Amino acid sequence: MLRNKIVTTFAIIFITIMLNACATTKRSDYDNDCDYAKARYEEIQRSVRTYYGLGSTTVVELAAAERRLNKAKKEYEGACGMKASGDTVDLFDGVNTPPNARFTGESNCREKGKKRDYEMTAGETIEITRHYKSLLNGSGWFTSKIDRSFHGAGFRATKDGRHLNFRLGDSPQGSKFMNICVWPSVPNDDSCSEKCDK
Repeated sequence: MLRNKIVTTFAIIFITIMLNACATTKRSDYDNDCDYAKARYEEIQRSVRTYYGLGSTTVVELAAAERRLNKAKKEYEGACGMKASGDTVDLFDGVNTPPNARFTGESNCREKGKKRDYEMTAGETIEITRHYKSLLNGSGWFTSKIDRSFHGAGFRATKDGRHLNFRLGDSPQGSKFMNICVWPSVPNDDSCSEKCDK
């Protein structure tokens, strides 16, 4: 646990340094705080896409990038008098519907998240996961590396401050279950299981 916190801390510091080093936006170039904060947020989005949007990002790196993006987004919203993220946003806006999957339900998750469940009867787990990951990349989501450390596969993603967790595994009945959980920001616990509200 301590080792993970240390690694995460160093990743946040490294990514912050990298993003700041690439920054070219200056307050003196803008007439007001709103325009400056918006330009800064858009610049950080481009930097994250350049360095971490290629699909090889680790979960730790993605979490650090999410925190930096969320901070810039809050500054942008605050400077421009906008509502906070998640107040009126459809969490699944821009989340691709999995192809060849049957929708089986939607439920609430802890920390204002939402979960959608799907079922599939054909296809290799890793290939399905790779294909869905590429669909999200094409829709502007930054995605982490695929995680195969459990009975199935999955990954995490971020877009516009939202945090997504994708899980795909085999059910006892022989079909495959797919869980897609989305939060308005990074939750303390992003477990995306049958009961993500616990």
